[in-house]
Amino acid sequence: HPVQLGYCVVLDTNTGTIWAGGRNGLARYVQGTWTIYDTTNSILRGPVLGLALSGSTVWMGTEGALVKYDGTTWTEYTIQNSGMPCYAPKVMAVESNGDVWVGLGGSWTTDNPEAENAMKGLGKFDGTSWTVYNDKNSPLNYSNIVNAVAIDKKGNKWIATAKHQTDTYDYGGVGILKFDNKEWTAYTKDNSPLPDNKINWLAVDNDDNVWFHQYLPNDYISFWGVFNENGLPFPMAPTSVEEQPIDNPDTDGSIILTPNPVSTSLSVSGIEGVTAITIVNSLGMAVMQCSMENMGSTIDVSGLPNGVYFVQFRTATGMITRPVVVSH
Repeated sequence: HPVQLGYCVVLDTNTGTIWAGGRNGLARYVQGTWTIYDTTNSILRGPVLGLALSGSTVWMGTEGALVKYDGTTWTEYTIQNSGMPCYAPKVMAVESNGDVWVGLGGSWTTDNPEAENAMKGLGKFDGTSWTVYNDKNSPLNYSNIVNAVAIDKKGNKWIATAKHQTDTYDYGGVGILKFDNKEWTAYTKDNSPLPDNKINWLAVDNDDNVWFHQYLPNDYISFWGVFNENGLPFPMAPTSVEEQPIDNPDTDGSIILTPNPVSTSLSVSGIEGVTAITIVNSLGMAVMQCSMENMGSTIDVSGLPNGVYFVQFRTATGMITRPVVVSH
């Protein structure tokens, strides 16, 4: 590989250009040709830890700076000239408005011992100022390393909260975090089917499904999965072709579930026209089928483990999904 040990790669789907960051800098691959950017022809002075694209502009996290390259001009944002809150930002994602989301941490080398393994949380840079999310204003804590950020079509940020390897340190995790720019939601092993809170990586596909994985060789744990708050689509969820989701289920407010969270009995109203009810867990697995003849207006969920579930209401025109949290 032209940059040796590769840390990150992104694809410009408009042009087919591949950008890769690694130990020796940045590489661009176009139509069979590699171009290398390093200390000889750019402002880069070391490894590129993370990459994200905003149109044709490349954002990079390096040891010592947040760097922007628009194809012509290089711009460097540092602790000194921008108030950057950490020594080694790791670029994760760029919003449509240009805001850059980065994982904030210490040095990845021993060049700066004071910064080594310092956990700073999650940062947003709008081109002028920084906003930091940490244990003071989010579910993140000192032991977390923000290792991935993905943004869905609604602008929600999805965050993975553990490093790839534990090494000699106990890098904790708080599961999968969602931030809607106002409120935080934490999906953990205590309130969802996640088997562990250390999630290394996640991404959001074109249908806003959140794909995630964990690989911790020192803990001998490995898994991957997919999750959608509104229920997984066919063919991932147990839904037939005739039972596709209604295009705009959020506009149909007739079906109401109370209380939510629920511990034992879930009250359901507005189910006229519903032909069948299925409850699935956050991995898309059906855990309960309800008979419309015997159900009445309540669903007994006392036998379900704590977690996030989705109640699917099938009608003659499609399927409406409502999320519910079971907490005993």
